[in-house]
Amino acid sequence: PMRLFQDLRGMGETSSLAKGAKTAIRRDVILAASERLKGQELLFEMLVMTGWAPHPSQQQPLKPGSAKTSMADAVRKAAQTEG
Repeated sequence: PMRLFQDLRGMGETSSLAKGAKTAIRRDVILAASERLKGQELLFEMLVMTGWAPHPSQQQPLKPGSAKTSMADAVRKAAQTEG
């Protein structure tokens, strides 16, 4: 469990541990659970979902054909700098 909590922290998901709860999970509870589960093989499945909705204040896409350079030129230039 400690490795799982470390991974969640690394992903910036520490607040997800407390969602719906009035307080976050206390460290002593995590340590006690870790001690009880020590040596057991555990499998976790994690589903991460994000949502997005457009808003008038966001930058709007340019009109098709209004670019000053072509995508083909950008790809060629990137390929030349890589190799």
